[in-house]
Amino acid sequence: MGDIKSERKPMGAHWENTGYPPLYQLARRVETVARKLRMLHPRKLRRYADELFAISTHLAALDKKRAR
Repeated sequence: MGDIKSERKPMGAHWENTGYPPLYQLARRVETVARKLRMLHPRKLRRYADELFAISTHLAALDKKRAR
């Protein structure tokens, strides 16, 4: 039997099983991580979470341009 931690999938692994395009999946995964960072310690991690949200927004915009 394997270790429980090694068997865990990454936070956003469930997005890989959806019909959404890869860029959208990535944008949502980054957004999820940013939210989790904000909840952990809002004051110290805020700028990192904000940067992740900005990356997520940019990825989503790239996905929309690609879909056209």
